[in-house]
Amino acid sequence: MRLITIFLLIIVLSSHCSKTNINQNGVIIQFLSEQFNNKKDFRMYTPPPPPDMNDSTYYEGKLKPDSVIKNLKPFIVYVNDSIRYDSVFKSKMDFPAGFSFVKSIYTSSKQAVYLDISSISRKGNKEVIVQSIESSEIENILSRVRYNDNYGGIINFQNLFFTENGEKAYFEVQYYQGKLNAGTYVVYAELKNGKWKYQLKLLSIS
Repeated sequence: MRLITIFLLIIVLSSHCSKTNINQNGVIIQFLSEQFNNKKDFRMYTPPPPPDMNDSTYYEGKLKPDSVIKNLKPFIVYVNDSIRYDSVFKSKMDFPAGFSFVKSIYTSSKQAVYLDISSISRKGNKEVIVQSIESSEIENILSRVRYNDNYGGIINFQNLFFTENGEKAYFEVQYYQGKLNAGTYVVYAELKNGKWKYQLKLLSIS
């Protein structure tokens, strides 16, 4: 009887872990897919001049010639392959309705979680290459890629939490291109009809 009880407990725990892993990957993968599919390649545009040089025929900026655009290398965006956790998590802002569950989370020194982005969809934007990178490699690549025309930045994820039923999630995302060119956002996600819906709030910018 004891062996049967242990066996059933293992099955329950395994199914719970499987569900958590699916949700964990799904909420991040969909978020990344939407970001890349909607991302505009600023290299394709000639920026507008300063307001004091306003020219009504040119002020909005314009597309560069096709001969320039077709020779652009694809953007490479690096995604940290580990979801990191603060050693002691503290809420950083007020929560919208339905997300107060985050207030009750007190995690201490939680291990980083591996993020597999191999299934990411880029069907709407073939000009962006998404490349997974280890945390330990980020500093090493910055010196050689930051000034490349096709450097698209580095994305890091932190503090991913779910409700017990797996239908709401909280996480933080940092998009870093360089010093004085980075932003950190808090993301509130809710699963509706099998698809995640996101609310983003700016946490910091530099």
